[in-house]
Amino acid sequence: MVKLVGDNRVRAFTKVLFDRLGAAVALVVLSPIIGATAVSIRLSMGAPVVFHQVRAGHDGVPFTILKFRTMEMRAASCCGRPETCRGIQMAPGATIPRFARFVRRTGLDERYVREWLEQQAVTGILAADGSEDARGRRYTLPAGHREVLVDELSLAHMTPFVRAIVGSMRMLPGIMEAFADGGGVAWADYGDDLREGQAAGNRPQFHHLMADWLGQVPDVHARLSAPGARIADVACGEGWSTIAIARAYPNARVDGIDLDEPAIEQARRNATDTEVADRVAFHARDAADPALQGAFDLVTVFEAVHDMSQPVAVLGAARRLLAPGGTLIVMDERVAEQFTAPGDDVERFMYGFSVLVCLPNSLAETPSVGTGTAMRPDTLRGYAQDAGFSGVTVLAIEHPSFRFYRLDP
Repeated sequence: MVKLVGDNRVRAFTKVLFDRLGAAVALVVLSPIIGATAVSIRLSMGAPVVFHQVRAGHDGVPFTILKFRTMEMRAASCCGRPETCRGIQMAPGATIPRFARFVRRTGLDERYVREWLEQQAVTGILAADGSEDARGRRYTLPAGHREVLVDELSLAHMTPFVRAIVGSMRMLPGIMEAFADGGGVAWADYGDDLREGQAAGNRPQFHHLMADWLGQVPDVHARLSAPGARIADVACGEGWSTIAIARAYPNARVDGIDLDEPAIEQARRNATDTEVADRVAFHARDAADPALQGAFDLVTVFEAVHDMSQPVAVLGAARRLLAPGGTLIVMDERVAEQFTAPGDDVERFMYGFSVLVCLPNSLAETPSVGTGTAMRPDTLRGYAQDAGFSGVTVLAIEHPSFRFYRLDP
């Protein structure tokens, strides 16, 4: 052990020495070019020749670098010392290429941004104006692509799913371990990308379609339209489903319930600036809390039952939340009635997420039934029966990805 520690110190010292000697040699070799560049900038644009920029280094520790100035500027608020100025602005009449203006607004590195823009253009996602000048070239987002990429409320919006996939792939090492030992990967371990990506992906569906979905269940619609109606949205995540229900039923009060505290905190922020903020409340608590029992005309669970380690227990808790005559509505994936290979596009998509997220998440707790994303209708019927429901009906609500179930006590 002593020899190993000593060897590590020798290697570390050797690396530092090599890096510093190499940098010194490079400075000497390149000094004519560096000097000529500095003189050129000084003669053409004046002082300062360089400016400071802070970058993130090893382990996120910030460090400061000096960079040659490439745009004509004058010192501002330099306290009489231009050489120390870090806040600089354009001289009167000076111009900046359009691309450079974009980079300055974002604070990103110009070379990386240009490469990314060119990559997006050659793949057909962006349109380029054909200019030979790479820095002056203008890129635009075609109208047909706007809904898919940037319109957060469009039913065609797909960007969040990319973020969710990135969050899923980040946990591949843990998933590989789970394949070997039979364990799982906790939902919290996937991080913000998956949680926020899933929430943003479902948001347009809830925003545009929630009123129509619930309106297709006449007795439930009538009950929720009456003054004083109460609804519990179990496993509400970041709250977009809860907010959409409140918008659909102005006389109702809606409670979003979830054990995921970061999601509940974000749900509260999401509701703050909406017109329903006074009629929605979010709780980081267990739906099995006895204080909640018998209080709600409707309980909903949107796209969550297949993720649960113990769905029977959760459905049983949801049943106890219902007031007399109340109803539970479950929305889950519209997978095939039975396993068939090869499957359609929906089935393939759902199994992909099942392997990466839903099954590992459900197996992270024990005991677990390990449902997976491909929860067939008969599987849910079995869970509902074991949870004490007397009947399960597949509702005639059409959607390419989701199937809706009505569970009656």
